[in-house]
Amino acid sequence: MMTNESMKQVLQKTPIGVGIYTSGMLMSYSHGVVTEDYLHCSNLRYIVNHGVVVVGYGKVKDEKVRGHCQEYWIVRNSWGSQWGENGFFKLCMDGAGDEKTPLGTCQVNAYGTWPTMKNYSLPADGKADSQS
Repeated sequence: MMTNESMKQVLQKTPIGVGIYTSGMLMSYSHGVVTEDYLHCSNLRYIVNHGVVVVGYGKVKDEKVRGHCQEYWIVRNSWGSQWGENGFFKLCMDGAGDEKTPLGTCQVNAYGTWPTMKNYSLPADGKADSQS
């Protein structure tokens, strides 16, 4: 699992592709910050079922919050620009690693991937050989 701080460090250089669990509640999103209390998406028994891209983060100021939240991830969804805030949503980052959100809200901290810009080639035997 990535910590919020490690995710913030990566976001200084590149977006992070993540897997999350989402139910129908996210489909009704239009604006503001969504939380575990609203989405009920962080149970470890839930299987990740949606891919999104974390592109930034912020602190709650005047945004509507569905629950309680101080900081959030800015997330690019794949449902088109007519959905949410021009195709984006704000997902609460508070409490990652605690009992309520052990892998972050909707498991956002669990499955991050991003480009490293290292050159990898696959030889005939299929084993990766790093060419840094």
